[in-house]
Amino acid sequence: VCNAQQGSTSGSGNYEYEEEVIISATATEDYHFVRWSDGVTTNPRTITVTADATYTAIFDINTFVINVSVNDTLRGVATGSGVYDKHTEVNLSATANYGYHFEKWNDENTDNPRTIVVTEDANYTAQFVPNKYIITAESSDANKGYIEGVGEYDYLTTATLTAKANHGYEFVSWNDGNKENPRNIEVTKDSAFTAEFQK
Repeated sequence: VCNAQQGSTSGSGNYEYEEEVIISATATEDYHFVRWSDGVTTNPRTITVTADATYTAIFDINTFVINVSVNDTLRGVATGSGVYDKHTEVNLSATANYGYHFEKWNDENTDNPRTIVVTEDANYTAQFVPNKYIITAESSDANKGYIEGVGEYDYLTTATLTAKANHGYEFVSWNDGNKENPRNIEVTKDSAFTAEFQK
């Protein structure tokens, strides 16, 4: 005896006293055999008939492990890991830390959040990449000099700005008072600088 949706059994019938009978349980695709109603987990099992008896096969739905991770824990977090019943819909979500953005999952899917249907054990890795920021710089007077090193840079990379004085002039400082030249800047946002020159 069992739930027909979950599986089937064999071995039912009329038997003589002390006859040995083999009973077995076969789960359907989405389920697995757990135990018989008397607690025995052997399947198939042999019964020695001594009286009328009913054995019920107990099945449970298959479960699978979904593991959700990130390519770099400094760049963001992802949720959705767990053990789920087969055919469960699971929401996966990736959240980037400042300076980064979600690009795709390891299976090339770019939806975020995304919904998956559980059919097997699976691993999903959220891929985060650095944001790009623009570093601009100019001379307070183009006749006195110019700047090298402006452009687009990845988050936390280093931009090197160099103030080049034209003939007859010299670099004095940047607009924020910094006098280093060349000057290294850790890129964390769009930034603008002005170089001051004098004769």
